[in-house]
Amino acid sequence: MSDPTITTPPTAPSRASKSTFVATTNAFLEYLVTLANELITLIPWIRARVDEVNASKQAAADSASAAAGSVTTAGGHASAASGSAGAAADSASDAAADRQLAGQYLAAFQSDFLGPHADDAAVNAWAAGEAITLEDGVFYYKNTAPKGLRIRDGGAWSAAVLDANGALMAANGLSDLPDPAAARVNVGAADRAWQDKAGAYTASAGDRIKADTGAAAFTITLPASRPDGAEVWFMDPGANWATNNLTVSGNGANIAGAATFTADLDGGYFIAIFDATADEWQVRMYGGAV
Repeated sequence: MSDPTITTPPTAPSRASKSTFVATTNAFLEYLVTLANELITLIPWIRARVDEVNASKQAAADSASAAAGSVTTAGGHASAASGSAGAAADSASDAAADRQLAGQYLAAFQSDFLGPHADDAAVNAWAAGEAITLEDGVFYYKNTAPKGLRIRDGGAWSAAVLDANGALMAANGLSDLPDPAAARVNVGAADRAWQDKAGAYTASAGDRIKADTGAAAFTITLPASRPDGAEVWFMDPGANWATNNLTVSGNGANIAGAATFTADLDGGYFIAIFDATADEWQVRMYGGAV
């Protein structure tokens, strides 16, 4: 679309030219109508051009701001690159120090490790042939059965590592020593057999006692050595406790809240279990109540 134009105005009417006044006046009035129509078209066009100029101005300002931001970002990237270069240099320095330290450790290891040999005699012979003095702390790998590291100590060779296969340790048997019955099972010892008792007796932790009071009442004394969880089992094999009571002494510790406990239930069966926190033997009954 072409740009709008304004028609050149005709000669303005003049009263001095009487002969042409009417004609020039009419022509000028017609021009004013044409001018009005042209202005109606021109004014929006001018506004559109002004908007375009303002938009171009804003775009230029935005471009300038973006350019400034790019300069700032570039500066940040340059700073970050400089920092990365410094960090890389530090890492390289640390790596060099680590390599040096590793080399020292390797040298120390190589000076002490004599390599694989068949046995003590073989490594001794090898060291003599190499004119190496076997000082305490040097070690070698024995590559014949039983295999393993051996170390020089006190002028003699010995195993450098304990072979724990089959060893009796907390991990495989003694972690629950406060419970003697469980500990005996862990170490492969069968539970104690029931013991027949018909008179006074001092029990040991883990005892199982058939207390026969058929002939007369008597007292069984609980053990003085009583770790937490220690147990002593009792049963009435002849169903005589109601007639001839069995007395159980706590041996310095209470049992069921008293110094002694009286079992008076025929055919009774109970377990005395020591509670170290309460410093007392607890009584657990099976097959009846006290």
